[in-house]
Amino acid sequence: MTSRIAITAIVLLASGGAHANPFDDCVLDKMSGVTSDLAAKSIKVACLRKSSVDMPPWQVARLVGGAEYGDFGGKEGTGFWIHIENQSDFIVTEVTVKIEPPGADKPSFFRTDDFWRPTPGVIYTGPPPDPTVSMQIKPFAKVDYAIKTQANIDMKTQKFVWHIDGAKGIPIKPSALEK
Repeated sequence: MTSRIAITAIVLLASGGAHANPFDDCVLDKMSGVTSDLAAKSIKVACLRKSSVDMPPWQVARLVGGAEYGDFGGKEGTGFWIHIENQSDFIVTEVTVKIEPPGADKPSFFRTDDFWRPTPGVIYTGPPPDPTVSMQIKPFAKVDYAIKTQANIDMKTQKFVWHIDGAKGIPIKPSALEK
């Protein structure tokens, strides 16, 4: 028993020098005394948004993917499926996509900070247990999410231009903001 306590103490002391990211620091700071799940989830969402910073353009360029225009069916209408793979040094928490439909006078911008996508055929009875899970794209993770629009695009040719215009996130390396 004494050896377990000693090992636990050594592990805790060794990890004391590790630096948590700003999100983790905020959650640890604000969770003291919280007694409800709803309050805890709200704190985590607030900390995630507070801890996010604008990603430098060279890191935004490391978010790769594609966009497809399509009909979501019935009441949902039309829009874009956005596919993103995070190859940056950030936990991505927000993405702004610029879409230029053919013949449009000006581009449209769509900001998203929730990348949750329902699974077809599954009936959900409430929100996901922890909303911050769907509000992050971890490094090397891939996400697909929808943007609903009223654009009239010929679905056979899909001649639109899109790109990721900007993003926010939490750096996972001290050098993530430098270049």
